[in-house]
Amino acid sequence: MEERPWHRFYSPDVSPDFTFPASPLFRLLDDRAAQNPDLIALAYYQETITYRELAKRVNRFANALISQGLRKGERVMLMLPNCPAYVVAYYGTLRAGGVVAQVNPLYVEREVQYLAQDSGARFLVVAGPLYPRVAGLLQSTSLEAIIVAQLGAETPVDSAALSLASLLAEASDADPAVPISPADVAVLQYTGGTTGLPKGAMLTHANLVAN
Repeated sequence: MEERPWHRFYSPDVSPDFTFPASPLFRLLDDRAAQNPDLIALAYYQETITYRELAKRVNRFANALISQGLRKGERVMLMLPNCPAYVVAYYGTLRAGGVVAQVNPLYVEREVQYLAQDSGARFLVVAGPLYPRVAGLLQSTSLEAIIVAQLGAETPVDSAALSLASLLAEASDADPAVPISPADVAVLQYTGGTTGLPKGAMLTHANLVAN
């Protein structure tokens, strides 16, 4: 590789270059599921999920999004805390060819509305207790569907909402086989907005694999 001025400050055992896999981000999960399918991938309260089961749920969510009309490059907003549904929705969106736009679960309706309008998202996955905060966005943004992930005790929702559990139960766990390039955008990571409105930084699959 080309010599840079700062290379002379590197320790002898530090390589000036780094090679990372040229693959979509979800391939890391595929590899782990193939190598150690029975290892626990997620532990959430009393629930444990193996890598095999996680990979199946990811495929189910990807296929569910595709059946709902998601096309490659379209955005899916995730408004979820740390929970299995977040991991499934994140990797499932990427596997379906979508772009994840993450939303702080503490945001109020006007803040979520801005992110929905700015990202042009068609889908929002939200935790059940947060649904009342976003229910009205179907009329004021590009959102076409709100998918509710129930966490523990079920939160009442109206008929406009889709159930994540139902979508997963009805979808196939086969690989949707959407062609993804490492150069494709994977995530719109919104800034904190401390000097104005949040701005979406485009992160590719290659960016995140390298990270």
